Amino acid sequence: DLNDSNMGDNQSYGNDNDYHIKKMGITDYDFSEQEILSIVNSLPDGYKLVFNLFAIEQLKHKEIAKMLNISISTSKSQLSRARKVIQNSLYELAEAKNNHKAKMEEQRQKKTSLRLIG
Repeated sequence: DLNDSNMGDNQSYGNDNDYHIKKMGITDYDFSEQEILSIVNSLPDGYKLVFNLFAIEQLKHKEIAKMLNISISTSKSQLSRARKVIQNSLYELAEAKNNHKAKMEEQRQKKTSLRLIG
């Protein structure tokens, strides 16, 4: 059953204010195909199914609704939720990459400082 009530609503994906703050700068990162596929594959089943039918198969919400025996509004809400999860996951991945980059830069600077002292 693909109704809204059982599509992963028990998971927390952050509040809207966090999302809008996080969204800034996400396009500055390159994500591999594997990273994106991993995020899409981790979506709750209903989100993933509607996302793939809409984004990959390029079906309209009316077609998705008929195919899955759900309402058009359920199809739209599942797509919206899927996009939000994907965007938040990409932000978290970008943040992790940024933290790793900063840590590597810090280590490089320490090595440079040691060479100047020694």
